[in-house]
Amino acid sequence: MAAECRNLPVITAELDKQRDALDGLRRLAGVSEEEMATIRNEQLDEPLPPGMSAKAIPRFPTPGVALRMIREPDRKRMLSRLYFEYQFLCSFVHFSPHPRTFKGFFDDREPFGRLFTTGHLEEMFQKEIAGPAIWVDFLSIVQSAAEMVTIYPSDIELRRAVTEAWAVLAERTIMGRAVWEFRAKKLLGVI
Repeated sequence: MAAECRNLPVITAELDKQRDALDGLRRLAGVSEEEMATIRNEQLDEPLPPGMSAKAIPRFPTPGVALRMIREPDRKRMLSRLYFEYQFLCSFVHFSPHPRTFKGFFDDREPFGRLFTTGHLEEMFQKEIAGPAIWVDFLSIVQSAAEMVTIYPSDIELRRAVTEAWAVLAERTIMGRAVWEFRAKKLLGVI
């Protein structure tokens, strides 16, 4: 960002104020000086400092690739189930026939877009897109917290809060029931 905004003094001044905090975050994240220099070299064509070699940085795996790397069977089943939801929700920003149909409904310049009232479109959006997205978000947060129970097994409050949240998810959503059975119930020790 500093390179892109180098001719904008207001932004560079603000970035300068944040430099130490961002460098601390880099160190906390485990990004080495060599990795930082390699990224600057690849992205900004800055030469590497004298005596420093480029460090190969593996590409971050896509969810599909990461799923193939998981060996624990119950975690793999749980993430495989969530992957379907991920694909559906992400398909709105990638080409896919299903969301293209929805986009046609929501665009009054398209032939299908004139077939529905605003109220019908709002109801369809809430039912088919917004509602599922909110449930998937909630489920993902609760399952992430359930995974934390293995790191903090003596935290009774965490276990209680996550178990209560799962009671709602497992009761109200089919996807929640599946993820509960695949993994969460085992993590929380609920019989």
